[in-house]
Amino acid sequence: MRIKKLVGVFTALAIALMTAVIAIPSAAASSADAQFANRLHVLINDYRAQHALAPLRWNDQMSAESQSWTQQSADQANIYGAGVFQHSPGSYAFPENIVWNMSADQAFSWWVNSPPHRANMLRAADTDIGIGAVQLTAGPNRGAYLATAKFGQFAVSVEDEAAAREADAREAEKKAAAEAEARAAAERAAADEAAAKEAAAKDAAAKAAAKEAADQAAAEAAAKAAAEEAAAKAAKEPAAAAPDTKQADQDKAAADKAAADKAAAEAAARKAAEEAAAQEAVEKAAAAKAAEEAAAKEAADRKAAEDAAAEKVAAAKAAEEAAAQQAAEDAAARSVDPAHQAAEEQAAAEAAIAREQAEADAAAQAAAVEAAANEAAAKETAQAAAAAKAAAEEETRRAAEQAKAKAAAGVATVEQVTLGQEALLTDAARGTVTAVASGSQLRISGLASGAAYEVVLPSAGVNLGAVNADAKGSLAAAVPAVLAAGEHKVALFRDGVLAGWTTFTVEQAVTVMAAQPVPAAADGTTELAATGLNAAQLAIGGIGALMALTGGAALVALQRQRAASLR
Repeated sequence: MRIKKLVGVFTALAIALMTAVIAIPSAAASSADAQFANRLHVLINDYRAQHALAPLRWNDQMSAESQSWTQQSADQANIYGAGVFQHSPGSYAFPENIVWNMSADQAFSWWVNSPPHRANMLRAADTDIGIGAVQLTAGPNRGAYLATAKFGQFAVSVEDEAAAREADAREAEKKAAAEAEARAAAERAAADEAAAKEAAAKDAAAKAAAKEAADQAAAEAAAKAAAEEAAAKAAKEPAAAAPDTKQADQDKAAADKAAADKAAAEAAARKAAEEAAAQEAVEKAAAAKAAEEAAAKEAADRKAAEDAAAEKVAAAKAAEEAAAQQAAEDAAARSVDPAHQAAEEQAAAEAAIAREQAEADAAAQAAAVEAAANEAAAKETAQAAAAAKAAAEEETRRAAEQAKAKAAAGVATVEQVTLGQEALLTDAARGTVTAVASGSQLRISGLASGAAYEVVLPSAGVNLGAVNADAKGSLAAAVPAVLAAGEHKVALFRDGVLAGWTTFTVEQAVTVMAAQPVPAAADGTTELAATGLNAAQLAIGGIGALMALTGGAALVALQRQRAASLR
C-alpha cells in the first residue's frame, strides 16, 4: 500500500514537472506591445510589396502562440537579460524570426540585414503571419522589446474569396453612401447659411427704411416748428416794437430766418444721406440675393451630379449582386462542369469593371464640380506659398547670419558638431549633463524640465532631432546601430545654443539569435532547425530527472525491505 502511494506521488510530480517544461503560458499583449507588433507587420508587408510579393494576413492563432513564447522569454530576460532569448520549441513547424531591440523599425532593419531572417520574410508561398512582442520591465535590458514572428501557409477556399469580395463590395457601398450623406449635409448647411444671409439682408434693409422715414419726419417737424416760430415772432413784432428799436427787431427777424433756412438745409442734407444709405442697402441685398441664388444653383448642379453618380453606383451594385447570385447558383455545378467556373469568373470580372467604371465616373463628376473652388483655393495657396517662401528665405538668411556670428565668436553650432567638430565641445561648455547607455537606449539627465533639446552624436555624424525632457529633466534617445562599441560624446542644443555635452559608453552588441535554414525536403518544402530548450527549461527538466531517479531508488529499497521482512 505504501509503495502504491509513493508511486502515485512521484507520478504526479513527474507530470507536473513535464508540464512546466513544455507548457507555454498565455499572455495578453499590452497597448505598447501591440503597437510594436503592428508596426512590424506593416514593415514586413511593405518590404514584400517592394519585392512584388503578396501581403501576409494577420493570423490570430499564430500571434497568440508568438505572444505566449515571447512573454515566457521576457520573464527570463527580466532577470538575466535579452541574451537568453531563443527560438520556440515549435519553430520546427513554422519559419520563425526573433529579435530584441528598442524600436520596431530598428528590429526590422536587423532582420533585413540577416540572410536567414530576410529569406523568411520573402517566402512567396507564405500567406499568414503571427507576431508577439513584449517590453522588458526589469533587468539589464529594461525598456527593450522582445519580438517573435511566425510565418505560415494557409489555403483560402473559393467560398471565402467570394465572401471577401462581397464584404469589400458592401464596404465600398457604405463608403459611397457616407460620402453622399456628407455632401448632402454640406449642401444643406450651405443652403441654410444662404437663407440666413438673405434674411439678415432683408432685416437690415427694413431697418434702414424705417430709420430713413423717422429721420425725414423729424426733419419736417423741425422745419415746420422753426417756420411757425418765425411767423409768430413776425406777428408779434409790430405791436411790441418801439420806434427806436425797429432796426434791431429787423435784424433779429433776419437772424431767425437764416437759422430756419440753415435747419431746413441740414434736414435736406440728412434726408439725402439717408436716401443714399437706403439705396446702398438695397443694392447690397440684391447682390447678396444674387450670390445666394448662384450658390443654390451650384448646389443643385452638384446634387444632380451626385444623384447621377449614385444611380451608376446602384446599377453597378445590381450588376454585382446579379453576378454573385449567378455564382451561387453555379457553385453546385462547378465541380461537374468546369465551364461554369470560367463563366463565373467572367461575370465577376465584368461586374468589377462596371463598378470601377461607375466609381470612376462619380469621381470625375465630383472633381468637375469642385474644379472652380479648387482654382480659387489654388490662387490663395500660391499667394500663401509665395509669402511663406519669402518668410523662409528671410529666416534662412537670419539663421545664416546668426551662425556666422556664433562661428566668429567661437560658439559651437548644431551643424558644426553634427559634422564631427568635437574640438568645439570644450570643458567650459560641458555643463551638468549626464548620459548612460543601456542596450539600444541612451538616457540623458540634468536638463531643464519640459524643455526641447536637439540631440547630436558627433562621432556618428547624426542629429537625432528635437526631444522633450520630462518633468524630472531627463530624456531618452535611441543609439544608432552604426555606433561602434566604446566611448562617445553627446551634445544637446536648446534654441540653437549649446546647452551642454557629456560622454557615454556603448557596450559590445549582443548577437541576435537567428534560426538557420535547412536543405529542401523531397517534397520541396523547407523547415527551420529547432534551437532546443532555454536554460530555465533545462534546469526544471534536470530537477525532474533527479527526482525520478531518487524515487526509483526509494522504491527499490522499500521492495528489498519488504522482501526481507517476509522471510
